[in-house]
Amino acid sequence: KYVKDAFKFGSGIYFSTISRFANDKLILFIVNFFGGVMAVGLYTIAQALTERLYLIADAVGTMLMPKIAENPEVNSHIITPFLFKLTFLVVASISIALMFLSEWLVNFIYTSEFSGSVEIMQILLVSVIFSSGWRILSQDLNARSMTKEVAVIDMIISVLSLSTAMVLLPIMGLVG
Repeated sequence: KYVKDAFKFGSGIYFSTISRFANDKLILFIVNFFGGVMAVGLYTIAQALTERLYLIADAVGTMLMPKIAENPEVNSHIITPFLFKLTFLVVASISIALMFLSEWLVNFIYTSEFSGSVEIMQILLVSVIFSSGWRILSQDLNARSMTKEVAVIDMIISVLSLSTAMVLLPIMGLVG
């Protein structure tokens, strides 16, 4: 019974992680196909500057949410929404601040030659807000043994993301 439960739990997390990884790498492939090497470089710079915000959501989602969800003595129906809102607000406020500082940040870390990544970075910062919220919720659901549902949602998100990239990149360019 333990091996069956462990396999069920592990396979959901495995497929969820694979779909996120495939989404990230296939987006780069699609950007390369429609935009070329320069577009991949600009996208990678913007992504590198924004992905550090995931550390906040990962820390809360990985460390706190499973402990809260698996402990029956804790009032998880009060603590879980509070931590979600708090983390969401922190990530949102940092993202908004970085949106205003993005042009200066790109010029400071790189040079003005990479200013094409500023608009992409601002769009990615908006997506980081919602992705961070999903990371927290998915870790909470994983701790509640709903890994299969999380994996299905992650696969659907990946398919939708790749489909919209295939449609929008040829029409709008890298901003798409």
